[in-house]
Amino acid sequence: MPRRIQKIITYERYHVVSVAKKGMRIFWTEGDYGTFMRMVSRYSTGRVQVMIFGLVGNHGHFLLKQICDGGVEKFMSILQRQYSRAKGFPGSLFKSPFRAERIADEDHYYRVLAYILRNPGKYKMVNLGRDGRSGLMIE
Repeated sequence: MPRRIQKIITYERYHVVSVAKKGMRIFWTEGDYGTFMRMVSRYSTGRVQVMIFGLVGNHGHFLLKQICDGGVEKFMSILQRQYSRAKGFPGSLFKSPFRAERIADEDHYYRVLAYILRNPGKYKMVNLGRDGRSGLMIE
């Protein structure tokens, strides 16, 4: 996946990956996942449509549709900054920039969707749905 595409196009879908600095853990407890999930819901409004995202200990995958110019960049910037602050971390817990890849067609969309659904299981994380305790959310 490219580090960053030159321009994120409004109304296009993207596979976005946000990784921790130096491989450190971002999520330690069920509460950490819940906090992050609430922030995703809060900061996505008016910027991106969150189709699905999956979280594991040191990174997260998002399938996003940008709904306003600059929406993906703004959403990821605010999300990363606010979560780092909530955890009391000086600076950012996340590598910058996040990685983004435009979804080219429906086959690509379904491959990315399947990957995000499988990824938490690959890392032995539990998917418990929308109850605030999981690393997976589908909208």
